[in-house]
Amino acid sequence: MDLANQSKAVQSLDINGQIIDVSPAWLELTGYDKDEAIGRHFMEFLYPDSLSCVKKNFPNLKDFGYVDNVQLKVRTKANRALSVTLNGTSKYDEQGEFERTFCELSLNAVLEDGFKKDMDEFLEDMEDYLTKLGDLLNQKIEGVQKLLRRA
Repeated sequence: MDLANQSKAVQSLDINGQIIDVSPAWLELTGYDKDEAIGRHFMEFLYPDSLSCVKKNFPNLKDFGYVDNVQLKVRTKANRALSVTLNGTSKYDEQGEFERTFCELSLNAVLEDGFKKDMDEFLEDMEDYLTKLGDLLNQKIEGVQKLLRRA
């Protein structure tokens, strides 16, 4: 799987949990540059309360080939907490030996100051912001049109 063309936030880990590839959407979600992620252990990007969850589920991912709905708290480069759901599958070679994982991170919520900001509230805030921005742009366009009519 070529992660460079992947539109979702996907990471690929080796048998030790080291990041070997990430998608552009993963970089956008976390705020890290690719060279800041590759070669680091995935647990370095997690909050302490998520570590036990990874320790419990990563062996299942390696041994059984998949995990579903693993809830984690990821640390962004800006030190913000993201509540994500991880779903992953594993790739094996022709002899059945583990090669790597492919895990998709889906954003649940942005966490601020230890409080969960519900995604619906976040989306409402964004909608309000974009509506105000659109209104402002319309006002500016109308002003330019009036000036053009005078000329």
